[in-house]
Amino acid sequence: ISFKHKIDYRSVKKVKNLAINKNIDIINAQSSIDRYISIWAKKLYGIKAKIIHTRRQKPDSSGGVLQGKFYTWGTDKIVAVSKGVKNELNKLLGIPKKHIKVIHNGSPEEKYQDIYDTSVDDLSKKYNINDNDRVVGCVSRPKKQEQIIRALNFVEDKIKVLFVGVEREELDISQ
Repeated sequence: ISFKHKIDYRSVKKVKNLAINKNIDIINAQSSIDRYISIWAKKLYGIKAKIIHTRRQKPDSSGGVLQGKFYTWGTDKIVAVSKGVKNELNKLLGIPKKHIKVIHNGSPEEKYQDIYDTSVDDLSKKYNINDNDRVVGCVSRPKKQEQIIRALNFVEDKIKVLFVGVEREELDISQ
């Protein structure tokens, strides 16, 4: 479903139909428009699915406490990926802390089973990383990594940053 805006009634109806026809128990919305659409589907059409919103970063919208009331009214729970995000949702949007559950992003151990010390040593040599270096690594598609680069201006220690999966040209580091 392609959501056009926060009050896209066609998309709301599609979500409603999908939830009913597929007997969906939980809808997890993870971006701004999804969050609104999921709440409207539940409140306007009375779908039975639980509405869970996931937040990975502090809110930067201008909706403030009014938006927080809407999210609290329309969701069964909000999942924050850290205590810091939970605190910001509470502080900036007024969402009650008891309505927010912290579930840290995890990474399965088997994902790392093929990493060998020799590979790590080879990469350390290639990128001139020493045992006492502080390193921030990011393995991802382009997702505002330039925020990390700008944040380094506020860190006193010298830090090496490695981006894997992101080309230099894809980063906006002009600021």
